[in-house]
Amino acid sequence: MARSSRLTCSSAAAMAMAATPGSSSDDDEAGEEIELAPPLRVGEERAIGSSGVRKRLLRAGEGWATPVPPDEVTVHYVGSLPDGTQFASTRGGGGEPRIFHLGSGDVVAGLERGICTMKKGEKALIMLPPLAYGDKGAPGIPAGSELHFKVELLSWLTVVDIYRNGGIVKKILSPGGARQTGDLDEVTGHVCPALPKVLKTMKEGEKAVVMVQSQWTLVRIMPIEFTPRYTGCLEDGTVFEKLGFDGEPFEFTIDEEHVTVGLDRAVATMVKGEFAKVTVKFEYGFGNTEVQRQFIAVPPCSTLIYEVELIDFTKEKESWEMSPDEKLEAGEKLKVAGNDLFKIEKFERAAKKYSKVVQVFRAGLLHSMGP
Repeated sequence: MARSSRLTCSSAAAMAMAATPGSSSDDDEAGEEIELAPPLRVGEERAIGSSGVRKRLLRAGEGWATPVPPDEVTVHYVGSLPDGTQFASTRGGGGEPRIFHLGSGDVVAGLERGICTMKKGEKALIMLPPLAYGDKGAPGIPAGSELHFKVELLSWLTVVDIYRNGGIVKKILSPGGARQTGDLDEVTGHVCPALPKVLKTMKEGEKAVVMVQSQWTLVRIMPIEFTPRYTGCLEDGTVFEKLGFDGEPFEFTIDEEHVTVGLDRAVATMVKGEFAKVTVKFEYGFGNTEVQRQFIAVPPCSTLIYEVELIDFTKEKESWEMSPDEKLEAGEKLKVAGNDLFKIEKFERAAKKYSKVVQVFRAGLLHSMGP
């Protein structure tokens, strides 16, 4: 039986997704409906979810974006009891702001929920229910106390846990432009060829659950060539390689084992001009063996830290953009590459090449089919 994907959207939202590749989130559950409340005005108060946490807006923030786990936020806050007694503050002494990752458990959960609703520069009063610290309380906090946090969100850095297991974590230091590379396995174009056809049957405001068989989805088949520059170092700061600097461009093709899996996957999520810090656990780095690199031998089981800037990238045409002759040429290249990999016993990578030969022709055919 063909595998199916499930998509729930309104007609307006679906149009937006079709026009903006990559706008959907893997965190959204299939069939989940998200109710959007109007933005708070200064002085207004609102419950956040059903946990009893409430928020009062003290100063509006900038733009529309808000942080999400595991982003790294920088905040000032003052924690107090309802009678005004303070138990925590970043404003005292040297006045250094607090920096932490959302979802890490470094602060009480209700405070995190409130911060996740804030915009850059916003000030808000986050009120937590009496169960915030439970029946035992905490130093300076009696058991069963309601807590008030006056919070200012100064800034945050977007953090992407690529495999959602901490193995490859990208922290965006500078966001770069809007032109995104797209991952080899990401859906591209109109999400899938079926979606524009479904939209033609829908009325304005209609919501639908669309069951899509796997052959009606499009995946990126042709390779992407990246031009980054990066410095790779160990956790203690020892540099093991530095590539792409001093006028010597460094290029690699995605999914071809030119770099570590961790760096390969991280760069595939970047946009042109983006500068990021990527932390790679040894399972996605050089594994449990010693590997000689440009400057030193990297010890076994080393966590790697990359600071990488994506200078440029080049995408080949996708199969649905190719003429019949171009498809034949692309298929032949993939077949030859698969044969070469098979000869050196890279069987898994060879199988991927052979599979893509079929996909080149199948995806192009599906894209041209009528309703």
